[in-house]
Amino acid sequence: MTVTDTLNRQLNTRVKELQDEIEAWGRKAEWALQQDDTGWWYDVLQGLVKRGKRMNETGL
Repeated sequence: MTVTDTLNRQLNTRVKELQDEIEAWGRKAEWALQQDDTGWWYDVLQGLVKRGKRMNETGL
């Protein structure tokens, strides 16, 4: 295995971790909206929900 292969594997692993984290934040934001959907946090939480769903559906 070359250095490039090792680096690519590490980068792919990190990308997957970040994707999973974004999806998790989307789920947390969705839960928070169900608890209280008022206030200035609403727009922020809506954005996190949308981003999490998009990451889950497309991986982007």
